[in-house]
Amino acid sequence: MATQVSDAGHKTNLVAYMPQVIIPYIPITHTATGFYIKDDKILFGLRRKSSTDLGIGLFSGIGGKLEPGETASQALEREFQEEIGVKPLKYELIGKLVYIFQDQEVSSPWNQIAYFYYVSEIDGKPKTTPKTKPVFFNINNIPWYNVWIDNKMWFSLFLDRQPFYGEFIYEDVDTVIKYYIEVL
Repeated sequence: MATQVSDAGHKTNLVAYMPQVIIPYIPITHTATGFYIKDDKILFGLRRKSSTDLGIGLFSGIGGKLEPGETASQALEREFQEEIGVKPLKYELIGKLVYIFQDQEVSSPWNQIAYFYYVSEIDGKPKTTPKTKPVFFNINNIPWYNVWIDNKMWFSLFLDRQPFYGEFIYEDVDTVIKYYIEVL
């Protein structure tokens, strides 16, 4: 089955969009993350293992780092296969977020540009792997107490498929000290 990628009719190219100035001055890791949504259910992954120890024990989208020469959509497809054993067939880029962790070295892989995809169709049944345990939640019953704190600040835009860009500066993994979100 062919993969269908959509830009959701965005007027702004989210991959190229970068209005702020902090990024050109530090090394940054690029990541791609997707949330599979079907009817009133959303798939989160309970992070069991991570090459960077980032987010272990939290529910998050399915995804990870881009490999050299890989696009964000290619990384999304690879990460879905590696982490939960399925292939995303239909997805669209909805958000782009920048994360800076002040308590980490400048070159830390925790400092990221993350691309967020709304996945509406997959091939296969999600399965648990050493890295991730897939868990479906009702969209109205997301366990906000066990997801990244910034998710609450942008997730309604994501669910509404409203394109957005944002930047989050974390003091540590539990504390956002400054953020900016722009609806595109």
